[in-house]
Amino acid sequence: MEEDIMRKWCIVEILNGKSGSYILTDYGEIFLYSELFQGKKLLNVVGNGSWRAYITMIEYENKLIFPPYLGKDIAIYDLEEKRLQYIPISLKHEPKEQKFNLYKKAVVWKEKAFFIGDMDSSLISLDMKTYKIEKCTKWQSEFKKQFGESTGTHTHTDLCVVDHCFWISLQKANFIMEYDMEKNVSSFYRIGDRKIHYNTICFDGKEFWLSGDKQFLCKWNKKENVIEFFEKFPDDFEINLENGARTELFSCSILWNQSIYYAPLSANMYIRVDLKSQEIKQIEKRGKTGLSMVLKSVADGKMLYGEEMDCERSEYFKNCLINKDNSLIKMSILFTQEEEIQFLERIISLKMITREKGSQSLQYLCSDGTSEREENRISDNQNTEGREIYYAIKG
Repeated sequence: MEEDIMRKWCIVEILNGKSGSYILTDYGEIFLYSELFQGKKLLNVVGNGSWRAYITMIEYENKLIFPPYLGKDIAIYDLEEKRLQYIPISLKHEPKEQKFNLYKKAVVWKEKAFFIGDMDSSLISLDMKTYKIEKCTKWQSEFKKQFGESTGTHTHTDLCVVDHCFWISLQKANFIMEYDMEKNVSSFYRIGDRKIHYNTICFDGKEFWLSGDKQFLCKWNKKENVIEFFEKFPDDFEINLENGARTELFSCSILWNQSIYYAPLSANMYIRVDLKSQEIKQIEKRGKTGLSMVLKSVADGKMLYGEEMDCERSEYFKNCLINKDNSLIKMSILFTQEEEIQFLERIISLKMITREKGSQSLQYLCSDGTSEREENRISDNQNTEGREIYYAIKG
């Protein structure tokens, strides 16, 4: 069995949709999976196999929608027709710094999909019937009008959606935004006087829980405008920046199992806030150079899946499942040889290159007309950020 294993997975998104459960990997493989990842079926490869061209997806009717991250176009996969199509984003850049990629999250409201990124990404919407793309940048001029300065959105992998509004933290210290997708209007809130740059927001049905780059959590009741801070972390809780100098404590948060769970960024552990006792409790420590960008409910809500990346070696190596009793199952989700071959046959050919001092790296050359410059970019990304490959030579 061991010799059939080709490489470990890097999962960038898990989607529990109406038509099935889906996984998106760092190289664009779209998988339909069954409970606990036991059965996996490769559906297609989005972005021609380019590294992190797309890192999130949403579902609309019988389609999967992918806003571009390092890619340039919106990708749509029709589940019935088994066909991929790409929608160019032909919009004028205003202001010039705004980009129409680097999107980290998306949400669908009625017949519109909204794409949300970080820092310089322009908020846009896609009409799912006509595929018309519109900029939703009025909120930026409104913020500048009210507060006298510009700002942008600020998130790693977190987006809070409540009814027809999504909530996102802003680059401006202490500020978050409520965006009404029904009316295309925004509201801004300054949460607390203690300076902090928020980056995660989670709603427990009554109150919002926020975290950022300071060692406390904030609970905010919007209706009563009451704020409460939580600073009593587990005894061995620490912050270290050996993970790419990311200063925020956590990358994302999720309401699950009567608790708010947090995935570590600069924090040294997964934690949860027990909503009944209001205590912060440790789940699992991470590696010194590790961080987690994925925290998703799986197995019909019975478990929580977390994935940890090692920033020093750029290997994706630690996965875990959290049970409802908060016990942990450590695991590795692996590609089989058959799955890897399916991927390679569909998109790319694999070559082993021997370099100076006997070191080896893997170069991916697209077989679908990709330019030499694009081939080099894919190879460069692989060398610096690549995935772990188990390459077996038989005979």
